[in-house]
Amino acid sequence: MLMRLKDYIKDKFNGSQMAFATAQGVKPPQVTQWIDKGFIVVDDVLYSPRRELNKYEQRAIVQKSVLKALGDTVDGISPTEFKALVDRQMQKN
Repeated sequence: MLMRLKDYIKDKFNGSQMAFATAQGVKPPQVTQWIDKGFIVVDDVLYSPRRELNKYEQRAIVQKSVLKALGDTVDGISPTEFKALVDRQMQKN
């Protein structure tokens, strides 16, 4: 089960960051830092975010594949239609 650390503490430690910190062998300010940084808990394992994924690069790849699939017919498609095609493909990925 995936949940935000703050929700995990609320659920498993009656909302006590102090109790959670003690159980983990850390000081309470460390728990506050984890919460502020957006840590999550998945199946009782703490995870930290590493980086936000670049959606723009992924979109550029999808745009290229849509252009390739369209081939010669791309000349008859408006920018709005092209954007809609790319958006649909992004939702599939």
